[in-house]
Amino acid sequence: MCVWTLLTQEIDPEKETTTLGKALKTLRDLLDPKRSDSVQSTLDDAVTAITTKDGVLAKTVQEVVADTVRPLANEIDKLAKEIRGQEAAEEALEQTTKKGMCYEEEVLEGLQQWAEFAGAEVHHAGVDNKPGDIVGKIPANGIIATPLVTVIETRDRQSPAGRKVITDTLTKAMAEREASAGLYLSKTRLGLGAEIGEWADGIIDRGPFVACTNENLSLALRWLIIQRRIALNQDKAKEVDSASIQAQVQRIRTSLDRVKTINRKVTDVRASANDIQTEVEAIRDEIKSSLANVEDALRVVAVPLSKKSPLSVVGD
Repeated sequence: MCVWTLLTQEIDPEKETTTLGKALKTLRDLLDPKRSDSVQSTLDDAVTAITTKDGVLAKTVQEVVADTVRPLANEIDKLAKEIRGQEAAEEALEQTTKKGMCYEEEVLEGLQQWAEFAGAEVHHAGVDNKPGDIVGKIPANGIIATPLVTVIETRDRQSPAGRKVITDTLTKAMAEREASAGLYLSKTRLGLGAEIGEWADGIIDRGPFVACTNENLSLALRWLIIQRRIALNQDKAKEVDSASIQAQVQRIRTSLDRVKTINRKVTDVRASANDIQTEVEAIRDEIKSSLANVEDALRVVAVPLSKKSPLSVVGD
């Protein structure tokens, strides 16, 4: 084969009929992005197929991420269940008498000692989760002519209860326990509304009631017994001095109101004392600041040592 034939038929790049021209055309077709069978189009199709939502890459990434975060998700789920369980338990406990169980037992112990002295019976009724925590029964004896059943609602809470809440609570408890007197007993002053204070009494459908703090428990029981006796003796005016009794009852109420007023004033005095202490500290800080400013000013205009002023003697 001569050189001319080699150049024109085999390696002439300008002619597509030559061997080299055919090879170059095939290569150009493979690199032409407009052709569906080109390398670029094939690569684009492959990348698209892999990266689609249902593609291999997406599925692989999802599986890897799922495997990675699964332990963390399980721990979060366990923690969430535990928190929900605790919240549910606390909510259920709030709705039952178990929340005040320790205080109920404390009151019950004290009442049992009183019952022995008064010849009464005391029962812990709150275990059935019905209205009324403690029931006391004073039989007919020298104290009263007919039995007196008193139901006691104990509360160890920080949220204050007003008169309506108290009367509604005692109405249900007295009806449930078939009691003719009711006592709403709060462990602290924080459990009673401002209008109640440490003591409030009144009459509801089934009989008298008292709402008070724990320190007034014995007074409340004696008060309810007296109210029962007064009610029984209303038709026996000739046998008892009703006017004298009512005067004493009013005197007791007045004294209780005075205690309530005094306690309120004590609280106000304590609050005022705290305010005064805060004001004193603020004034003391102002004095310190003023002294510091004066000292800074004196340093700026300090007098030469040869001409000391009388004030400089203080520091000598």
